[in-house]
Amino acid sequence: MLTFAIAFLAGAGGFTLGFKFFDPWSAAFLGLAGLITPLILIGRKVMKQLEAKNKEAEAHIGAQRFDKAIAVFESMRPLGLWFPRLTASMDGQIGVLKFAAQRDFDGARPYLEKAPRKLWMARVMLASVHLKKHQYDQMEKVFEGAVAKNKKQGLLWAAYAFCQLKRGEKTKALEVLQKGIAAIPQDARLKAHLAAVEKGKKPKMTAYGSEWYAFHIETPSMAGQTQGQPKFMPPQVGGKRMRMRRM
Repeated sequence: MLTFAIAFLAGAGGFTLGFKFFDPWSAAFLGLAGLITPLILIGRKVMKQLEAKNKEAEAHIGAQRFDKAIAVFESMRPLGLWFPRLTASMDGQIGVLKFAAQRDFDGARPYLEKAPRKLWMARVMLASVHLKKHQYDQMEKVFEGAVAKNKKQGLLWAAYAFCQLKRGEKTKALEVLQKGIAAIPQDARLKAHLAAVEKGKKPKMTAYGSEWYAFHIETPSMAGQTQGQPKFMPPQVGGKRMRMRRM
């Protein structure tokens, strides 16, 4: 990435000048200063731009202007040249908006596929796309990658188990819940889900509220509710979390 390339050149230049005109200790100091300074200065500048863009996107989302919010994230792509994985995070956010807000599942898929595994909500949405298309092997692969990086996310384990149960794999659903409880022993909801599945019942996911319904695996009406879709909080991008109203 450009940031590290500039930092490396500055560090190498500082080291060379110090070694040529002073002594090895000065060379080491100037090299380190040359390496760190660009990282700090460029990082601050990029973060300011990210914060401004995030505020703009947040305003569009709050007003239900999802196309404009997506356009803002698309305009942030040049910032991805400065830091690794930033572009992938932006793709994940775009995918979340297309999937959760616009219900454009096929349009969201290529963006969700690029999302980092740490953006576990985006990964669950991608798994949901595979579930809808009966692509169960790919669904499992996405979930396994997500839980490997996010072992402490109870909703992730619950969603994984629910999808296994929905495709008729009770045994696999039980295994997922048992692994989830092993990873988060204090999670009472996972324990309740396990008890329900063991009795042949469907786990109640309503307690997760907005985050659960954003995956479009189950609708409020399917869960025995009549209210509209609750609020949803998309994953963080650039250290800022945006709010999404009713969809």
